[in-house]
Amino acid sequence: MKAFFNTIDRLADYRVVFTYNGLKINKTIPGHVKIVSWSPQLDLLSHKRTKLYITHGGLKSVKEAICTSTPLVILPLFAEQTFNAALALKLGIGKSLNKYTLTEDKLYKSIISVLEEPKYAAAVAKHSQMFTDLPIPALDEGAFYANRAIRLKDEILTLRLRVQTELVCGSARTYCHNLCGCLGFVEFVMGLMKD
Repeated sequence: MKAFFNTIDRLADYRVVFTYNGLKINKTIPGHVKIVSWSPQLDLLSHKRTKLYITHGGLKSVKEAICTSTPLVILPLFAEQTFNAALALKLGIGKSLNKYTLTEDKLYKSIISVLEEPKYAAAVAKHSQMFTDLPIPALDEGAFYANRAIRLKDEILTLRLRVQTELVCGSARTYCHNLCGCLGFVEFVMGLMKD
């Protein structure tokens, strides 16, 4: 955490919004840094002056960064975050740092690199365009499917019940078929043992 705060101190040319609700920070917070316990992440990423997103690399965070054309510096901690960081590297939309070898200098250089090298902003803008390119607006598509569900409510319910019944009956038939096969085999073996 010390490396992180020291790095933020060095970024005096940038306004930093840090979402943090951990232990009390016993350090003077510089004027260019705002620490909040919660922030409207998507709104911040969508803001035209947002230049970089430093994140743990959760799927939602990476997806929102791509959708808002925001380059990344990822510090994966666990679960799918390492995979997401590797994906970001492969796409060229940011950098990833290892939490075990993190130093203030590595973090600072990664941040400055992503901020100053145009290739990261260009790559994330390209992937954002691909990611958000839809044949119709998402709201219109959602409205269509909601109206469709209302309009076809009875048919959908009937179809769902039929499919579930077929799955259950099909499973029961398969189970019965397998059980009969096993019993037949046991009977056959017992018949061999009698002779």
